[in-house]
Amino acid sequence: MAEEIKCPRCGHMTPGGKGYCIHCGASLENGMSEDNSSSLSQEAPSLEEEEALPSSLIEGIFTPYEEEELAFPVLGEADQFTPFKRGEVVNDRYEVLEIIGRGGMGIVYKVFDRTLKEFIALKVLLPSLMKSREAVERFKNEAKISLQLSHPNIVRVRDLGEADEIKFISMELLEGVNLREWMNAKRKRGEEIEIDETIRIIKQVCEGLNYAHKYTVHRDIKPENIMVLDNLKIKITDFGIAKLLTPVQFASTLMTLGTAYYMAPEQSLSSGNVDHRADIFSTGVIFYELLTGKLPIGRFKLPSEVKPELGSRIDGIVTKALEPEPKDRYSNIYEMYRDLLLFEEEMQGIIAKRRRELARKRGEEEVPLHLEPDFFVHFDLGVKYQQQGRYDLAVEQYKKALEIEYNYAKTHNNLGSVYFLMEKYDQAIQEYQEAIDIKPDYAEAYYNLGLAYETIGKLEEAEKNYLVAARFKPDHPQVHKSLGDIYKRLKKYEKAMKEYQRALRVTPDAPDLHNRLGNVYFLSQQYEKAIEEYEKALSLKPDYELAKKNLEKAKKLVGKQG
Repeated sequence: MAEEIKCPRCGHMTPGGKGYCIHCGASLENGMSEDNSSSLSQEAPSLEEEEALPSSLIEGIFTPYEEEELAFPVLGEADQFTPFKRGEVVNDRYEVLEIIGRGGMGIVYKVFDRTLKEFIALKVLLPSLMKSREAVERFKNEAKISLQLSHPNIVRVRDLGEADEIKFISMELLEGVNLREWMNAKRKRGEEIEIDETIRIIKQVCEGLNYAHKYTVHRDIKPENIMVLDNLKIKITDFGIAKLLTPVQFASTLMTLGTAYYMAPEQSLSSGNVDHRADIFSTGVIFYELLTGKLPIGRFKLPSEVKPELGSRIDGIVTKALEPEPKDRYSNIYEMYRDLLLFEEEMQGIIAKRRRELARKRGEEEVPLHLEPDFFVHFDLGVKYQQQGRYDLAVEQYKKALEIEYNYAKTHNNLGSVYFLMEKYDQAIQEYQEAIDIKPDYAEAYYNLGLAYETIGKLEEAEKNYLVAARFKPDHPQVHKSLGDIYKRLKKYEKAMKEYQRALRVTPDAPDLHNRLGNVYFLSQQYEKAIEEYEKALSLKPDYELAKKNLEKAKKLVGKQG
């Protein structure tokens, strides 16, 4: 058995050879074994003695959890903390390849999962955050919630584990940069953040949070926790991590990392009163920063004062999100998302003009589009009524918008979608076709047209339109999923397999896609492959009842054949 080393900081015993304390993360280069304690004359002072917090933070603002030992991330601890070495296999499953990130709460490794046969990320939390029993319980509870989150704009957490008392979370591996790095890279290149880029980013953040808020609150929305992938795809990371900290820990971490600017006012007063509206505030800060390049500190200028071309609608969205009192903010993130959609439609003219300018710089041509202000009054109302399910009123407003500007493809597409929801499929098909006639590369309209044909049983027509949509948007998983569904219904199983596999290349963490692919293998009597896909679906979503039933059926058939 390896000789145990006593930590010079906390006194905890750690197996020899680790090089760091598994309790507090301190270096053990000068540590002492239990039976060689004379090698150091005295232990280093405790963390509380080394880095005492200002008394105002302890006595005035924050209230520590009762009966809990306070532990803070040690200054520089993440830089010193290297729990796993390259080539090491953690828990006989994760082969460590390289360090891909360090942060105030842990270290991230790229590893190869020998069970799932794929590359993933392993986030190891600093030992100083996991010192008490209460902290460990919070870690387990929050990780269980994170395991249930499955959304395109949220990093998929796969598992939680422990090795030598080191807690870690395994998650999907992302190829991209965080939003802070993305913004800095734009500035270094002298590029302006385009308004349509800002809208796309914030819309995806809202979509992810709208889903997550059914289960939890993030509490630490900031550019460092938002990943930017290819094609401006957004993924929110670190759900629940901030909640693992006690109030004083959280304050200390914020002070160290300089991220307090994104924190809602109530988070600095009482952690017990923090709800989903804190995430809305943080989203508002990021929105303002993307729009203006500055943080909304003190008596900040309105976005339209910094950039008059943005108009006044954007001021209302930003200021409502940034209200100091939670009760004065949006009551939920979907309300902010809805207003953002209206702003996006209002900005179509400016976005088109900007795209034309960029196209000219690239030597390309773009057809100019001029829209009257009254057009957006009716178009915005159409969007609003459509979202509220008031379809008759939505139809009325979209038709009024078309009277002003008939050659705007998105109006026809939206009107077609309202007719579809009203089950008026012939009229829906007519509007989708009109949108395509105006804009022949309109992938969404082709997809919607395919969906309408599929609904009324015209599978060949549906297939034709899905294929066109896939040509214009080859990386859109929904298109390939729908094609797979069509081919499965037509019993073209080989084609169905290829389409589901294409969808999985874009969204490998979608349990329903693995279940669908498993079903096609099952129908093709490839039961072993079906079992593999069902098991992948369950590894991503352990409570997936359909996959459980399908897996049971496949295993029974394999048993009978054996």
